Order: sequence, then structure tokens, then C-alpha cells
Amino acid sequence: MNLDHLRTYLEIVKRGSFSEAARHLGMTQPGVTQQIQKLERDLGVPLLDRKEGGVGMTGAGEEFHRFAVKVLAEKLTLEDRLQGLSGEISGRLALGASTVPGEYILPRLLADFIRLHPAVEASVQVGDTDTVADMLMRSECDLAFLGASVERRGFRREKFLDDELVLIVPVSHHFAGRKSVPIVELEEEKLIIREAGSGTMQSVHHLLQHAGFDSRLWQHAPVFGSTQAIVSAVEAGLGVAFVSAFAAEKSIECKRIAALGVEGVPLKRELYITYLDKHLTSKLQQEFLSFALLWATSQASA
Repeated sequence: MNLDHLRTYLEIVKRGSFSEAARHLGMTQPGVTQQIQKLERDLGVPLLDRKEGGVGMTGAGEEFHRFAVKVLAEKLTLEDRLQGLSGEISGRLALGASTVPGEYILPRLLADFIRLHPAVEASVQVGDTDTVADMLMRSECDLAFLGASVERRGFRREKFLDDELVLIVPVSHHFAGRKSVPIVELEEEKLIIREAGSGTMQSVHHLLQHAGFDSRLWQHAPVFGSTQAIVSAVEAGLGVAFVSAFAAEKSIECKRIAALGVEGVPLKRELYITYLDKHLTSKLQQEFLSFALLWATSQASA
């Protein structure tokens, strides 16, 4: 039995409706409904009486409510006792990350954290920003490292790191060797882009459109599903692209691509740690968030 489903049930009873429970849990209403339907199928009895004006408990639902309260209370008590006995941070940490933080930053952060807390088991799922935000909404990860500020009900975010965006071109390109180019020259180039859900592309679109770039030039651009594929496509001479400086670093050092800026356009964005409000409750989750923010400060000052 999934403990998250127990929490959802208690929240519905407390709020008196699926929609209010979904709002306070930072979930979608269909997601809340699916969890309750799964509970009722597993138990073989209806738990809630759905009627106009609200939701009430059935007789079985009242019995299950007492059970759910007891189980969740016992779980918290057990966690506190085990942490007190072990004197160490341990447990499973589920993280989600958009491409740039997931592939280029989070591995180093996790390595430093687990070096201090070797009893921690961590997993990371990487996708574009929109996909990872959806995972967080469904409670499929504890924290998410995102390449854009995602505004959703129930989300809280902390600024993590600044990310410089660069225009990358093949080393044989006529832009190579220049520090920056006027935006008007960019309109003559064949652009390569990430999918619409990419935080990098969302930031680039916003910055360039604000500077007067004609967004219709994106319409027929080749689309790739990962940052590394974009870098490889530029190396192969398919076109030019905007990527995070973190992603371009190794190829620039190996002189396979060149990087530059766009005149008058501050190509920077912020990376965020995002989590569901009131869901960051375990000692491990809280310790990791604190560590990540301190780690980011040390990286910025290095």
C-alpha cells in the first residue's frame, strides 16, 4: 500500500473535496482521483461517498481513516527513532532534473553529498523542464533541479546556480573567433533547437524575442531531444545553436566548436531547486536541500 495514497485520502477527508485536496497537495485533481480509485480497488470497498456539496466517508472509510492516521504517525516515529539510533543521514533520495543540471551539475553535487553521507541511496531521472515538473507534481521525485522558473500551485523554489547561455558554432564557421555577433546576423543562420519543453529553449526564446529577434525563424529549425545531441549536431556542421556553457565546455576545450555571445543580449538564466510545499519533511530531504544550496554558493565563489 502506497503511503502517499494514505496522505491523499486524509487530505480529501480534511478538505471535503477532491479539488481542494489537490490544491493543497500540489497535485492535479485527476491525479488525486486515480490514487483514491487505486486504494478502493486494492481494498475492495468504497471509502468515500461522493455527493453534491462535498465528499464524506463511508463506514469502511471511517475505519480506514483511523488506520491511515495511525500508520503515518508510526512511520514518522520510526524514522525519528532510527535516525537517533544511527546518528547518520540515510535513506532513499529521489531526484528529478532537467537536462543541463541533470547531466552536467547534479552528478558532482551528489558525489560530494554521498561522500559525506555514504548510507544515502540516490536516484536521478532526467528529462526536459516540463516533464520533470510533471514528475514533481505526481510526487515521483522529492526535489527537482529545473532550468526555468516553473509556476505551479504548491511549488516552492530556491535559486540554485546562474547558468550562462552561449551561441555555439562549428570551428570552421565564419562566426568562430568572434566574441559576439549582432542579432541581425543571427537571423541569417540555420538554427538548431531543443524541444518546446526545454528550459534552455524557453529562456533563449524569451531573451531573443525581447531583443527583437523574429521568432518565425524557429519554425523550420531541426529539433533535437537532448543538449548533447545539439552539441554533436553543431560539431557536424548542421547549424548553430544556443546551449548552456556547462554543456559546451568540453567541446570548446577540445576545439570542436566555438562559443560566443549576442550583442546587447544578456544570455543568462537561473537554475532552481523546486519542491512541493510542505512535502519536504524527512531529515534526509532537508539535509540535502541545505547542502545543495551551500554547495551552489561555494561553486559560484570558486
